[in-house]
Amino acid sequence: MLDPAAMHLVIANAALHLQTLRSTPSREENLVALTHVEAAITSVNHRIVDSTQNATDEILGAILGVR
Repeated sequence: MLDPAAMHLVIANAALHLQTLRSTPSREENLVALTHVEAAITSVNHRIVDSTQNATDEILGAILGVR
């Protein structure tokens, strides 16, 4: 997995999943998840501007992964 946005989304989803497994959600895991979602969105935004990277499978996957 070389795409940075996809990797950030995997980490964010892992943190969110850990929250669902715990009876009391952790603010730290929520912060981790939000930080990685923000990093994924920032990565996508930077690459959308570049016309050579704005229609790649990686960009489309990252956009679909942000929900």
